[in-house]
Amino acid sequence: MGGSTYAGKSTLTDLICSKYGITPYHGDDHVGLERIEPQKHLTYHPVSRLSWNELWMRPVDIQVSTGIEVLREWFGMMMEDLLQTDGSISILAESAALLPDLVADVSGESTKAIWLISSEKFLRSRYPQRTELLNYALSGCKNPETAFDNWMSRDAAISMSMVQERSKTPPKR
Repeated sequence: MGGSTYAGKSTLTDLICSKYGITPYHGDDHVGLERIEPQKHLTYHPVSRLSWNELWMRPVDIQVSTGIEVLREWFGMMMEDLLQTDGSISILAESAALLPDLVADVSGESTKAIWLISSEKFLRSRYPQRTELLNYALSGCKNPETAFDNWMSRDAAISMSMVQERSKTPPKR
């Protein structure tokens, strides 16, 4: 289950897994900073070293392109984990890193995946309710309002890129 940030992927994954006895794999729980290898994660490594102010005050187009590349690197880490399973249990993986083209390349079938996408309007209206995350991610920003605006613009653009990529990725049979 792929899709944009704050789209309900984790919640829906947990509901499905609970109902059907499937093991959930939440990508966010497995791709932390401790797994970054500077020689291997050529985008994630330098981005992870930025302060919040440096991260959010970059031009939005740079945030989008590096954000997508970071997701691609996360996908690689997730695949390392998932390929280590013995296949005896059913797993439902969820993450923003499950980009349509990557899922189709690995599974051979993009029809075995769904993507949940939040609109920019939804993101902008709901993120302020996540006060703990917001306070953390905007701490140290010289201009929190601009930082938040850039963050939401980045997430909305990444979401739209997922929609566009999915429409270009025909189901394989």
